[in-house]
Amino acid sequence: MVKFVCMSLAEYKLSSSTFTIYYGLHECPFGKCLIGIISKEKSICHLQFIDKYDSAKCVKEFKIDWPGANFMEKIEETEKILGKIFSSKNHDNISVFLKGTDFQINVWKALTKIPRAEVVNYSYIAELINNPKSIRAIAKVIGSNRVAYIIPCHRVISKSGPSKTCWRTDKRAPMLEYEKNI
Repeated sequence: MVKFVCMSLAEYKLSSSTFTIYYGLHECPFGKCLIGIISKEKSICHLQFIDKYDSAKCVKEFKIDWPGANFMEKIEETEKILGKIFSSKNHDNISVFLKGTDFQINVWKALTKIPRAEVVNYSYIAELINNPKSIRAIAKVIGSNRVAYIIPCHRVISKSGPSKTCWRTDKRAPMLEYEKNI
């Protein structure tokens, strides 16, 4: 099970200058990715697949998501964490840093309860968080997920089929297939 370190947006704003985030660009089973790790906790705060995008632009946007933080490119550090992510059937030794509202954090945590390689709809997540009327809000939160694969937005679709709420819908089928085979 993924371990979580959570912080509200207000808490982050008060302490952002104390954050150092290591980041790196790497190859992974789904192409090129950008990973960010909060240095103190060794918690993943960002994982994005960028093979079709401009790497420099993705790094710039990533830094905008963490105002006030200090950034250091640390390829060796980030590569170690990335190795854990894709070499493990479960993510027992992986820590994820979530920054958001209580609702957002509850939705992101609920996604990790979806069984590996299975697909559910937004109603399922709404039931998991005991908020059955919040389907649109849940879809929006899932679309804002910044820790791809580990927070498995690729396992959620609308009742009418796959949607574009996850960053990279072209990665959904390969990720699900990878999960079946790991």
